[in-house]
Amino acid sequence: MKLSIAFAIFTVQCTVAFAQSTDTESRNTVNAPESIIIRLNPALQQKYQCTFPVRDVEVMIANGDTSRLGFVQTGVTNKLREARPDRPLQQYIRDYIHDGYSAQYESEAPHLLLVIKYFRIGERTGIGREKAFVRLKADAFRSDDQLSYQLACTFDTVLERKGADVTKRFSQYIGEAIDLLMVAADKQTTVNHKYAREEINKRELHLFDAPAYNMDNYTDGVYLSYNEFINNAPSVKAFKPLFEANWSKVFSLNQDGSKTLIPAPWGMCYKGQLFVYIQRNLVPLSRDGRAFLFRQYLHVDERNKTVAVASAARAGFLGTALPTPIFSREIMSVTDIPHIEGILPEATTIDPFSGKLMF
Repeated sequence: MKLSIAFAIFTVQCTVAFAQSTDTESRNTVNAPESIIIRLNPALQQKYQCTFPVRDVEVMIANGDTSRLGFVQTGVTNKLREARPDRPLQQYIRDYIHDGYSAQYESEAPHLLLVIKYFRIGERTGIGREKAFVRLKADAFRSDDQLSYQLACTFDTVLERKGADVTKRFSQYIGEAIDLLMVAADKQTTVNHKYAREEINKRELHLFDAPAYNMDNYTDGVYLSYNEFINNAPSVKAFKPLFEANWSKVFSLNQDGSKTLIPAPWGMCYKGQLFVYIQRNLVPLSRDGRAFLFRQYLHVDERNKTVAVASAARAGFLGTALPTPIFSREIMSVTDIPHIEGILPEATTIDPFSGKLMF
């Protein structure tokens, strides 16, 4: 990604982009920018030296989104583009570990199983600076016979890296996160409880047994919590969304014909479309495989045009962009990662474990 160096060019491109049509009913693969391929190359001279060697490392993928790594920004106008691995995700991570650590394997050591539960990258640009983000959440198990396993560690980290043209350095940043996982998994002491392999599969993949991951038609209603959403069990069935005073509001409808404001719903399903309620906005949400993404990130060109018009409007080159009644396409930020300050990651999805915003 390059920082914008010509604001005049930027605003002209914004205006042109706004004038073009978008496909809002299905994913536009013809006009969307090509994906960025992120190759993962180990820095062999910097590999962690394990205190307790292993015989080999197996990688199991329990990540919801297995086709993309996340989104990055490119060009002088910082267009968002999908980032994808250059090979299937399980092989992508396993090959990195094998290339970097196989020289340390010992034939009499235990097996190591790494379960990748969440793996995502993101990128954000501010005035004069860029940031890259990597989140890796995983469990590590050790086994002497590959029949019974003991938990070695649970791992969840978000790396924040600053620099110029950070897009080109994601291989390094992803490698750093995987290396930190290897450090955390390098333990001889394990939890006493032993899991059969079938138990591990059930433990790590049970999230995707929830109704929300296994249906195409959701029940109309208001979700007061993430748990209601994931179980397709809205507790408010009679409701009405309204847009008042620059605020998307959701009301429950009472039997006497009156309505009551629901101050902080998690989200809703309205006429078959999912929405998540964020900062007084209702943002369209769509399921893509085993992941839920904000709808505009399934139409990246649509998101880019929205950003371009908003930037031009703020600069005075276009009239003020009016909010869309009820439903919003505003760019949201991930605010629940305490150690990240200043430029925050751009929220593109929800955390499958908590329902909060995530990049």
